[in-house]
Amino acid sequence: MSADSFHHQVETSLKKKKKFTTLMILSVDYGFFMWKDISSQYKIKKHNPKPYLKNMTELVATKGQHFLTYKTDFNQEDYYKLDFIKINAKKDNTVPLPKLRDRGIKSERKEAIIKNLLPLMPANRHAFWLNLAVNEEALDLRYSIDDL
Repeated sequence: MSADSFHHQVETSLKKKKKFTTLMILSVDYGFFMWKDISSQYKIKKHNPKPYLKNMTELVATKGQHFLTYKTDFNQEDYYKLDFIKINAKKDNTVPLPKLRDRGIKSERKEAIIKNLLPLMPANRHAFWLNLAVNEEALDLRYSIDDL
């Protein structure tokens, strides 16, 4: 496969490194919250091309606008317009505030991460995973909406 040479380069560079850590993006002071979903699955499914984040090279969110614009190629001149918010949410002209609790992850997933990955991480990363909120209703974000 064409990706094999890339994977080989990644493996080679990882072997040369003595330490390897992951990049974590955290929302400072707020954590992860349960936001109310005001997106229209009908609008997203009808959009052409399919608006997959993995295919977007540039994404623009403009304050006061009820849509996003994006490109799928760095050389692309025009932006695609993604209008994905439900009509009744647009009428209110506000984004509902999240529930005031951490989003969290399922306890089974947290335990697996602590057991399998924590020993591989530097000590300064342990506190995040040990203190991460547990929520059995949390959706697993490793899958796309189409998989659910």
